[in-house]
Amino acid sequence: MFKLQAVMDKFYPKPKHVWKHGDVFMSGDLSMIYIKYDNGKPAQAICLESPVSGPAFGNMSHRLNKAKFLFNIKEKI
Repeated sequence: MFKLQAVMDKFYPKPKHVWKHGDVFMSGDLSMIYIKYDNGKPAQAICLESPVSGPAFGNMSHRLNKAKFLFNIKEKI
């Protein structure tokens, strides 16, 4: 199966996810939500895990490159 997946990835790569407001994702072992502000502030990741809940600091693009998209919260409510 692994070889088949490698061939599929090479010839049919999955499109890169376009992040939008309300996307919930895993970054490492923490669940986070992507927040895009309308007032010109840069996008931010908010950690949803207790006790470290709150704004996630650090390199946002690095955090998103290694992220696993789960769902968009706006589509679930």
